[in-house]
Amino acid sequence: MICLPRSLRLVFLSVLLLPALAEETIIHNPLRADAEAVPLRLGEVQAKQGGVVSFVGEQLIPYQWEAVPGGYQRWLLLDLPGASQLPLVDDHEVVLHEPFASPLSVAESDGVLTLSNGVISVRLPATATANQPPPPILGIRHGEGPWLGEGAWQGAPELQSFSSQVLGTGPVQITVLQSYQFSDGSSLRLRLRLRPGRDFLEVEERIDLPAGSAWSFDPSAGNHDWQPSESLFTQHGGGAGQPMNQNVQEGTLLPGQSRMGDILVFLLPRWSQAMDDGWLAAAADASLAVGLITVRAGQWYWPHEGRIAAVLRDQGGSMRFHLPGIRDGARMWWLRAAARDSWDTGTMRALVMRHAMADLDKLNRYYILDGFEPGQRGSLPNPFDGNQVNPTGMWRQQARREWGNMDRPGGFGDLLWAQGVLDPDYFGTPWYGWSVQNPNFWSDMMQRPAARLARLYQHHRFDELSRLMQLSLRADLHHSVTLPGGAGQECPGYQAHAIEIWQRIAEATADKLGFDIREWPWFFAAQDFLVRSSQPDGGRHRRMLPTGDTHPTRGGPRRVDLAGYDPSNWESEEFPGFGIILRHRAGTDRETYVAFKSGPNRGHYHGDQLALHWGSDARPLMVDHHASYSPRVGQEHMHNRLSFGTAEMPWAVMDGYERVLGLVTHPFADIAMGEVASERLRRMPKLPPEEWDQRWDVYPLGGELRYQRSVVLLKGLARDALVICDSWEAPKPLTVSYNAHVRGDDATLTGDRAQVDNALVVQRIAPEEAEFSRLDWSHENGGGESTVGLRWTIEAERGRFITVHWPGDDPPPIQAVEGGVQIGETVVRFGVALDGGSGPAVQVLHQGAEQVALAEADYARSQGEIGLFVPDAGYPFGPIPTWLSKQRLARPDWAQNLPGLLDPLEDF
Repeated sequence: MICLPRSLRLVFLSVLLLPALAEETIIHNPLRADAEAVPLRLGEVQAKQGGVVSFVGEQLIPYQWEAVPGGYQRWLLLDLPGASQLPLVDDHEVVLHEPFASPLSVAESDGVLTLSNGVISVRLPATATANQPPPPILGIRHGEGPWLGEGAWQGAPELQSFSSQVLGTGPVQITVLQSYQFSDGSSLRLRLRLRPGRDFLEVEERIDLPAGSAWSFDPSAGNHDWQPSESLFTQHGGGAGQPMNQNVQEGTLLPGQSRMGDILVFLLPRWSQAMDDGWLAAAADASLAVGLITVRAGQWYWPHEGRIAAVLRDQGGSMRFHLPGIRDGARMWWLRAAARDSWDTGTMRALVMRHAMADLDKLNRYYILDGFEPGQRGSLPNPFDGNQVNPTGMWRQQARREWGNMDRPGGFGDLLWAQGVLDPDYFGTPWYGWSVQNPNFWSDMMQRPAARLARLYQHHRFDELSRLMQLSLRADLHHSVTLPGGAGQECPGYQAHAIEIWQRIAEATADKLGFDIREWPWFFAAQDFLVRSSQPDGGRHRRMLPTGDTHPTRGGPRRVDLAGYDPSNWESEEFPGFGIILRHRAGTDRETYVAFKSGPNRGHYHGDQLALHWGSDARPLMVDHHASYSPRVGQEHMHNRLSFGTAEMPWAVMDGYERVLGLVTHPFADIAMGEVASERLRRMPKLPPEEWDQRWDVYPLGGELRYQRSVVLLKGLARDALVICDSWEAPKPLTVSYNAHVRGDDATLTGDRAQVDNALVVQRIAPEEAEFSRLDWSHENGGGESTVGLRWTIEAERGRFITVHWPGDDPPPIQAVEGGVQIGETVVRFGVALDGGSGPAVQVLHQGAEQVALAEADYARSQGEIGLFVPDAGYPFGPIPTWLSKQRLARPDWAQNLPGLLDPLEDF
């Protein structure tokens, strides 16, 4: 017997401690196609002891050990026929005579590691010099061709330490772990793997870097003999309602091919409606292409902030991949060098399916694959084919067919496919900061796996399958409905759509899956919100609040059924996530209704942060237009709020995420306060429709614009009146406009008082001078609607509008007083500064006696219990503020220990 040299024994002779030292493990290939050279891991242990090898039949299986946090993993390299279940037998007695043959090699010279598998070679840094961080990748070579590419850092902090550790040298894979530690406490860790026969390097990143830092790789740099002239790229979508060319497209290497200027495409491994995002990009000449492919959404964290940009330069001939630094992020992607003609759509989709979505290591690690006779096979949905992942249109039709098959027992294809839809590699997961596009998209998506898994009720592991579905649906509702109150992440119309989906799922599956969505608190609260947030429309009639993309019926906003509800019991209240609804005399012909959109839920919402929708005497008066989508009214100046602009950008939105800062109710008056902030303006057309997903052009403000609104509903006067204080503070002077959109025909202006017909008087108290203009508008959707637009505009860096709104044409005497306004015998005062100053933020007095006051703005106020929604295509509201992500990213107790299929992000 010939023993291996000591150095090789450390790699090849070790013990795998499986439960009870099991001698046989079943390895599955549930797919139709044969798979060659599959890397597959078996378990984790704390130490390596003795010797063990594995066989499939008489075939000895190549393997290697790799260190992982807390122990080691054993990796095997297998060939797996399609639709197979192979018994893997461990033998603790066999001693290898020689190392396994492998095309993999690692060499170090002059501080550079060279990795090769005979198809491609890659150069990585082995050491760092001085305090300068070396780029993670130095170059790549295809076959015996020239070395291509250069890496670089941009805006990196001072380097404290760098290490490069080779964890594995073959025969399964070369694994290199890089670690960057910076003097400011930030860090970057990368795990890079090169495997036999593959023409790409797999890269995983764990990122904790400051904003403004980045590293990059330019495959066209470093060798002037290679001069690519062509770009290859994909786009996930063409925009809402636009044709979607999701094939690999050809372009040039010159800027201007997209609306992002020198950025050709942003790279993310998940379909969306976004025309700016794709999943691959490469620079190419006639024979070779080198590029980057993003894969496995379940290995990305904060993906939208960390998406990779393919950047072109004015001179052409270059494509630089810009990888931004983010806090607490993760990415996974491939760097590929391959023949130009192997980048076609079919080849690329097959490649990412085989080695990413349908990776057999992942399937054997996380999927339930047993319970059927050997030889079963199935398929997985392709996350890079919009026809297989877009949860609208055909998906909904297919879901209806699934419901029609509920009486048929499920098969292996149902088992595999349904788990694929629940796999975060398919559609991402909001637990990792992925946008679900629209929350109702995810609800739509859940229909089909719920139907398929429910049909597997005879499976011996059905309890596990049911739990996967239950946890996925709980995640859907947790990210869709705010508790308490039931306000949706979506606007009311789309929340109603989601409720219909959940109702359908529950009706079809509750008896089989063993749980009923309709019994969950989110479901009841969501229904309750749609009723309790409804607006009066004369007498006992109520209609859905028309905010956001809530589509009207032919006669206006959708009617709301009051069965079981008595509006006369309703008072002013906060609905966390949505904001606040102020009321008086609810359920009567004199009802006052004020919806104050002051909560941060933004799904299918417009530029309506801090906007009001006001009904007086049980009829809409100052309104949020019920027009969407014909046309979509996204402009902030088309809502009842302040809007901001510049001379060069007169019609703009500030965007941002609003939050409630306070609510006090009292029989005499109610006080509500909210705030929104942003560091930029974004151009808009003057009138609807807005351009869908218009992200440019943007005007950076050089600091934060804060807009705070206090709304006082006076209930103790002859009529219920509104007093509003709109305060702002900006880094520079801006044009600032007060906007009100009132149902009516005409308006008159007398000094600082505007009057719409005999329906409304608006008195401007502050500022003393402002330019008045009209912005009347009408539309035909939902039976039509015509409004008179009132605008007062000034230019200032900071200041406030104080306005009194009196329904009717007979207001009592109104005059300015120090800090506010007097209306008859009632005085409303506001704090002297945006943050309130030394006195109350808002105070209401009547006949000299204080009736009610809001002491101060509460910036620690909870905005409700709901998962974080990351707006994406169609919702360019700007970065999610830290206060919001801190409140909503934390998982509830029931989601702390999810099954690996639903929570697959690895640590290294």
